[in-house]
Amino acid sequence: DGPDQQGYRKVARKPTFESDKAMLSQVHESLAAIRVHALAFGMTYPELSQGSTPPRKNAVDKTPTPIGLDESIEKDCEFIYRPAMLAAYVLDPLNWALRGKQYMTPLDNLRDEQVEELEIWLDAFSGGDDTASGQLTALLVNGIPAKYTKAVQMLVTPDADGRVSPAASRISLWSNLLCKVYPTVAVVAATVLAMAVTSCAAERNWTIWGQVYIKTRSNLGLQ
Repeated sequence: DGPDQQGYRKVARKPTFESDKAMLSQVHESLAAIRVHALAFGMTYPELSQGSTPPRKNAVDKTPTPIGLDESIEKDCEFIYRPAMLAAYVLDPLNWALRGKQYMTPLDNLRDEQVEELEIWLDAFSGGDDTASGQLTALLVNGIPAKYTKAVQMLVTPDADGRVSPAASRISLWSNLLCKVYPTVAVVAATVLAMAVTSCAAERNWTIWGQVYIKTRSNLGLQ
């Protein structure tokens, strides 16, 4: 649809990855949904979900390997998965849930091995900071202090058109408030929450630049 009265262009509430609005914090949940959908499809239509993968270039046996749709999707998800996606998912306020008087991170949606993987990655990302894993554990278990509940609620509550606060506002929450409680985690959050999923915007910028900076224009005189 076209822009509304405020000048905002209407988009889907869950934008696809082929847009400038899709952020890294969306990937973990989206991959999980894809896995569930593929598994359900395979159980419902087993005859349609069977395929094969071509043999490797130098393989002795040239027979294609049978593979199910769910297995194929799982391999693709594992190929593109990075721990930073899990970190962004946990640290994005949009994925937090209000329980009682405070917001909690999606710890219930994580497996034990995922929490361990996240701790290892956070230690490495923070340059071996000894406090990083401790802050992450406190964040996952204790959640966001109740005194910041109203600030988080203002960010995550959609308006009448379904829009929520942009990534810059959610990063400011970490940089200005939550850094007082989880300083090392706040630095990580400011980085991963600013990451886009695709390079669509950059690709578009190069295309426009190529149309502007051409040979004839670069050789024009003052007249």
